[in-house]
Amino acid sequence: MVRACMTLSSVGSAAIFLQRLMQSPSVEEFWAVALNSRCEALDARMIFRGTVDECQVHPREVFRFALLQNASGLLVGHNHPSQECEPSEADLRLTQRLVHVGRIIQIPIYDHLIVTENHYFSFAYNRWPKLSNKRPLISLSFEAVGNGRSER
Repeated sequence: MVRACMTLSSVGSAAIFLQRLMQSPSVEEFWAVALNSRCEALDARMIFRGTVDECQVHPREVFRFALLQNASGLLVGHNHPSQECEPSEADLRLTQRLVHVGRIIQIPIYDHLIVTENHYFSFAYNRWPKLSNKRPLISLSFEAVGNGRSER
C-alpha cells in the first residue's frame, strides 16, 4: 500500500514511483495506482505478473481494483525487462481497451507508463492513443519532463 495522499506531480515523478514499485526487473509486472479526485495516490497494486516478454492483463481486474479503492482515476504502468521502453502493438491495444472501459465506467486512465531501469515512455505525454479528455495526468507540467523519458 502506498502512503496516503502521495501526490504525483509530473510524468517523471509517476515513472520514478512505478520504477520503485517494480519488484523484479526480470519479468513483466503490471501495476495500477488508484487516484482520488485531487490526483493523489490512494493505493498501488501489482495487478498482474508475467514472464520475461509478456504479461496478460485483463481490464476487469484493473477496474475491480479501482472500484474497491473508490478511485476517481487510474495511472497504470508496466516494465519491460528488455530495457526497451518503446510500446509494442500489444501495449497499444491494451491501452486502448483500458481507456475505452474507463470511459464507460467513468474512471479515466490518466496515463499508461512503460518503465525500464533508466527510462520511461508515457502514452499521455506522447498523445498515443488519446487518453482521458478531461485533463492530462496529475496536473502535469510537460515542459519539466522533456521528451517523456527519464535518465537516472
